[in-house]
Amino acid sequence: MTDIDFYVQFRLEIERMYAPYVLNECETIRIEDEKTKIGILLIKDKYIVGLYILPEYRRKGYGRKAILDYVSKYGMLKDLTILNSNETAKSFWNNLFELEVIKENSIDTYYSIKSLKYKEV
Repeated sequence: MTDIDFYVQFRLEIERMYAPYVLNECETIRIEDEKTKIGILLIKDKYIVGLYILPEYRRKGYGRKAILDYVSKYGMLKDLTILNSNETAKSFWNNLFELEVIKENSIDTYYSIKSLKYKEV
């Protein structure tokens, strides 16, 4: 087993232990396509804790629609954190929101959400 494989296995185990806490503490929004669960949006106190869409459903507007539906129903979100190495996530969030850096480090950046760039759902 390579160091990367070992680390991934370690992270999966940590995530399994952490998941019940996150799901209990967050508002959990299921993202569906014709009654099939394809993703999840996690929000806590207007902070975007996580957004996950199954790979085969990505880049089809489901994530954007889930965020816009949430904002339409409950009001603007406040902030989020993006991994610095995740170019896809940076592009997604920067296309959706006007962001302002609050704190940046070598692993991730914490942003304040200033406004929506997208208006249509």
